[in-house]
Amino acid sequence: MKPRRVANDAWRDGGRALVTIRSYIESARSSLFAVPVVWIVAAIGLSQLVTWIDLRTQDNDAFPGFLDTTVESARALLGAISSGTIGAASVVFSLTLVAIQMSSSVYTSRVLRSFLRDRFQQNMIGILLATFTYSLLVLREVRGPLDTEGSAYILRLSVFLAVLFAIAAVFALLASISHTSQSLRASAVTRQLVEEMVELVEETFSDAATDADTDAHVGAATGLPTEPGAVLTSDRRGWVQQISFEAIRDAIDDGSTVRLDVSAGSYVGVGTPLLVLWPPPGDVDMAALTDDLRGAFAIGNQRSLQQDLEFGFVMLEDIANKALSPGVNDPNTAAAVIEQLGEVVLAVLERRPHAATTMIDGCEIVRMRVADHDDIVVAAFNQIRHFAVGQPTVQLVLIRTLVRIGDELIRRRRDTPAALDALGAMLGHVLADLSMEDRDPAALHARRMVAASSWYGSGVPSARPSE
Repeated sequence: MKPRRVANDAWRDGGRALVTIRSYIESARSSLFAVPVVWIVAAIGLSQLVTWIDLRTQDNDAFPGFLDTTVESARALLGAISSGTIGAASVVFSLTLVAIQMSSSVYTSRVLRSFLRDRFQQNMIGILLATFTYSLLVLREVRGPLDTEGSAYILRLSVFLAVLFAIAAVFALLASISHTSQSLRASAVTRQLVEEMVELVEETFSDAATDADTDAHVGAATGLPTEPGAVLTSDRRGWVQQISFEAIRDAIDDGSTVRLDVSAGSYVGVGTPLLVLWPPPGDVDMAALTDDLRGAFAIGNQRSLQQDLEFGFVMLEDIANKALSPGVNDPNTAAAVIEQLGEVVLAVLERRPHAATTMIDGCEIVRMRVADHDDIVVAAFNQIRHFAVGQPTVQLVLIRTLVRIGDELIRRRRDTPAALDALGAMLGHVLADLSMEDRDPAALHARRMVAASSWYGSGVPSARPSE
């Protein structure tokens, strides 16, 4: 059975330049440094502009009277604002670090990325630091009569704006405290992950699946050349975050065949094969070719959700597994995670899997590892299934979620045999984990619910416990 091939423009991903840009954007989004720096730079520019206006309108009486101030009051206000806002910023930093520490111990260390990527918190920190910077720079421009040979610089507009920024900083502090307390909830942590995963599914997977797609084998590719090819190895170690098909196509000759030995989410070391190229390049600049091909791979110090959907499953499963551990013992959190995982799995199963072979202008790019529907279901639920053994309430939620996904696929007419088989296999494992002698109401209800399902009603163990 031949692998499904893609010959449309789905491979266009911006090439090497966009891969590099996305890598920098991802690093900036996962840092508490980038957004506050933008605020600080804007505050520096605004302070220079407003003080320039003030210095050139010293004798202008067009400003309203409420802007009037004195050198002493201006210095007192600006000094109080700058010292107060830097103190408030330290409080926000402390709250953020405490939230990170608590979330790491209660959920998993992988949720750190959610707090570091929190754009709201980054902006609140930026407002506080920008207010401090603006007030400090304006304070530097305030001049008394003794400082300027008898004339004083009354920065009326600058001081008034500093007061407005101070008020905004107070609201930012309150909003940051409220947001931090809300973000510690498990639902807030998982909701952000689910939104990112669903967005990734919609961007990277093809349109809705149909019965015609069930014969599309997405496992190991076949028909590759048997002669030795040119092997490209990694020159650094880390996690593969992105792979650009367009950059690979731009680097190779027409009619070439490329076998990708890694996928997004793979860990590579120095010397790990990334791809094999046929036919081997002839009279070309090998250094330039190697650099172009390596530029198609974004390798970072940690996994990301740029192309790695499995990483999202890992993070959500970590939260559920930690909740099911004896030290935490919070099955309700695990149940909530299972239901949210169902949303992501449904979004994947109603779409066509990735193709093992992609045809680009006569060139063939073959992926050695492509996740099919069964891989998706296993990645999403299998670890939780193991940890849920002995907890019928959580197993009931897992069974209900699997049944609901299958029913929804049928309702949407996306009930491909591959998707239903994957759900049915996982459902069978969960049912096997339920002891036939278990008289727990949740276990009995789970069997009744499966027996009544429209797509998995046959061959289900009896809902009545054995005598």
